[in-house]
Amino acid sequence: GVEPTILGAVHAAFQEAQRKMPGHGVYNNNLGVALSESKRWAEAIPMFQHAIQLTQGFASAHSNAAETWMHVAREYGPSLTEVPYATQQVVDHYSKALALNWSTPILFINMGEALEALNLHQQAEGVYRLAVQAGIWKRTSQRPYPTFDPSLYAAPFFPCEHFWFCMMLQKNADIVIQEWRLLQAAEQGKLSINPVTDIVSSGTWTEFNINKKGRRNRTSCGLMPRTCELVERVTEATGLFLERGDPRQISGEIEFLVMSPGTRLKAHCGTSNQRLTLHLGVDVPSEGDLGLRVGDQTYVWETGKAVVFDDSFQHEAWNSASVPRTVLYMSFWHPQLWPQLTPNQLGSV
Repeated sequence: GVEPTILGAVHAAFQEAQRKMPGHGVYNNNLGVALSESKRWAEAIPMFQHAIQLTQGFASAHSNAAETWMHVAREYGPSLTEVPYATQQVVDHYSKALALNWSTPILFINMGEALEALNLHQQAEGVYRLAVQAGIWKRTSQRPYPTFDPSLYAAPFFPCEHFWFCMMLQKNADIVIQEWRLLQAAEQGKLSINPVTDIVSSGTWTEFNINKKGRRNRTSCGLMPRTCELVERVTEATGLFLERGDPRQISGEIEFLVMSPGTRLKAHCGTSNQRLTLHLGVDVPSEGDLGLRVGDQTYVWETGKAVVFDDSFQHEAWNSASVPRTVLYMSFWHPQLWPQLTPNQLGSV
């Protein structure tokens, strides 16, 4: 979220601009955004309505209105379906925004997710099909945002043996498992709540980070030196991608992810298809209902076994077993990008 003091300053600036030029659609829209960010939704919605009246074809005002109505629906109902007027406003405004701006991926995503939240799954699939027809994505099941490279080969899962480091981590799984269990027994290595909270529909999803966007986490690696040494061999995960000559860090981490009993992650798509994801089972319940669905395929983790998948496909995960599930998670660059990687010299964090 934005710092409250910054929000206040932004709100004051937009309020002054709107006061001086009340007939300017952009200023009304901007003030609406600032009010919505401050959770002042009842004040924000009239600003968007005014902006729409003042400026014909104002797609972003419709989109902002839809997003604000989505906040209202979630605030006042356990599920969107329990606030029918608000949810109808969400769908109406996103429909108008899409009709005005056919080339913006986030509008297709937001409209589709709103329909899914209303349990209108066929209509959501129809929205995603329109996005494919518009050339935004190549398939309805793979909808990364903001980064989509249509030239990259895609599949929900990849064989572990296709990646030397997947086999290497699987071979050395005992080292990783032993260090993790010693860390837990010593009650060191405090777990943090995973920051991607909006996809957690139930339970608790926590993490213990050892490498951040290709850079060693000094504190964590002091507690798990052998595991860190293993993952730091994988330059395909830690390296920088030279995009038009500019080095870019990977949009991902290397960390332990823990799903408590009863945790479910909602179906969602990752942010980029330029990376793939590896899970190494570290502490997996031996019985109970748990698994990972990617596209139309499902995988069940095993302790000591690794799997590679593309998280830009729609995927979901759950642990309904009676004990936690822990995996070592690693994001790494898509193999077609490996020739453009360069060593990461940014140092530790």
